Amino acid sequence: MPSTGMMNRLVKAARGTRGLSIQTADFQLEEACDFGGDIDYKTQELNFRNNCYPDVVGLTSPQLELIAQGIAASSLKHSLKRILVMKEKKGIGKKETERVLNKHGLTNITVGEYAW
Repeated sequence: MPSTGMMNRLVKAARGTRGLSIQTADFQLEEACDFGGDIDYKTQELNFRNNCYPDVVGLTSPQLELIAQGIAASSLKHSLKRILVMKEKKGIGKKETERVLNKHGLTNITVGEYAW
């Protein structure tokens, strides 16, 4: 169950990688993420998958709001090009993800969906 602190550490630790994939996680974020304003990110893609366990909810709209706030407040907003999420029946879906990202001014990030 990734907490805000754990999410912050994961994203910061992956700052030099092309992408970060988080699979089958129930997010328990308590507040907006803080991905650090002075970190030089290379991360271009974030993947949120939940295809193994039907009892795991995975990424929800309120949780994505907290992640998007962290992206918007950090240099990650410049390197991040794509977010992949589960389809609506199994996750947050593309349309809702785009709505949340647009709300936070993250219009340069494209959204893809996993089909299964």
